[in-house]
Amino acid sequence: DSFQLDGKKQSIRLLDYQVVPANADIQEELFLSNTDFVYQIKRLRLIDDQPFMIETGFIPIKIVPTLSPAVVNSSIFNYLEDTKGKRVTKS
Repeated sequence: DSFQLDGKKQSIRLLDYQVVPANADIQEELFLSNTDFVYQIKRLRLIDDQPFMIETGFIPIKIVPTLSPAVVNSSIFNYLEDTKGKRVTKS
């Protein structure tokens, strides 16, 4: 969402969406306990239909229990801010 390229079409293709237990690194980074689960989301970012990067993100389920593959196929940031009224402070 932070890429603003004049005249370029941005798109997202969902590659993988799983619910997994938070490993030790994720627990530390996201202030989770060893019983917490996260969404593990892997997406391909495209610019003018050309692959630009693959991103892997982790979102705690307890923060957004309603996150679905349909949502992560577009802007997670916009969904959280506009639909859920949550302020995104760290990415």
